[in-house]
Amino acid sequence: MGSDVIIWDESMSVGARAMDAQHCLILGQINRLAQYSAAGCSRNAMSGILSRLVVYASEHFRAEEALLEKAGLQGSAARREGQVAFRLKMMRFGNAFRAQVGGVDVLLHDYLREWWTEHIMIEDMKYKGMITEGKVECFKELAAVD
Repeated sequence: MGSDVIIWDESMSVGARAMDAQHCLILGQINRLAQYSAAGCSRNAMSGILSRLVVYASEHFRAEEALLEKAGLQGSAARREGQVAFRLKMMRFGNAFRAQVGGVDVLLHDYLREWWTEHIMIEDMKYKGMITEGKVECFKELAAVD
């Protein structure tokens, strides 16, 4: 799983630098979790990364909704329901980490890869082209892993 990281590329850009930067921060935490799991790092270390991921994602969801509203686009009810579902799922994963449930790191990684595809590559691409903030730079350094 350690080499099973998601590499940021321009196909992931939604055309809004702020959103792309936030996506890269989230991706960095997803990749870090994969590497820590592969390296057999402690549950405490992984729990800390999971906590940061939840904070980044929550901030991202708020910023994303504000950006869509500013652009005169309605965030869909399904989008908001997906955000709530993500937070609940992360809370459950956090509880499983604290309870030292075996294999939770693999389940978490699988879920996050699926969520990344659904949220970024499908849901967020719906507003690509409607929101632009100039040329989008590649934010590989934000999505990089240690």
